[in-house]
Amino acid sequence: MSDRDHSEFRIKTFFRTRVLLPFKIALRAGTAPDKLAMSMTMAVVFGLFPVLGVTSVLCFLAAWRWGLNTPIMQAINLVLTPVDVALSLPFMRLGETLLHRDPLPLSPSQLLDFLKQAGFWNGIGTLLKGLGCALFGWAFVMAPAGAALYYALRPILRRVMVKKQLEREDAIDGQGLEDPLLPRTRRQSLKPR
Repeated sequence: MSDRDHSEFRIKTFFRTRVLLPFKIALRAGTAPDKLAMSMTMAVVFGLFPVLGVTSVLCFLAAWRWGLNTPIMQAINLVLTPVDVALSLPFMRLGETLLHRDPLPLSPSQLLDFLKQAGFWNGIGTLLKGLGCALFGWAFVMAPAGAALYYALRPILRRVMVKKQLEREDAIDGQGLEDPLLPRTRRQSLKPR
């Protein structure tokens, strides 16, 4: 083997072991129906978190902590970004209503007037209280909505996954093909005897 062939082999091996294999593992992680339902639910719950810019971190931490499917969570989080922006104000207004607080002025001119009147630090404190109201409104809505979404997705995903598994087994049995995604022991148990 020449030096050039050896370096190409090392590059291919490095790419396969350090890039491709971890990516495949990440795609397959948390693909059981219950884990997938939890991944999708957590992605929706954390993807609608009213603090802009932290939803990706929250989704990643949830995936890491509970062994969920990170690519699916981040994809759902990305799709929900416009919805997150649109729901931030309603979450804040809901929190203000539930906590019996006066609504925070949010038009740019009203906000500048408010900051001039209250002073910078008092204004920042009031804005942080508004953010707290948004978090309270989010938690008030997302706790029951997340539970309902999870329990609605579980049976749907179970049915879909069982159907896909049966189709895969039928294709393997009917054509004598091996499924490359199944471990060897599973492939051998599926072969007709």
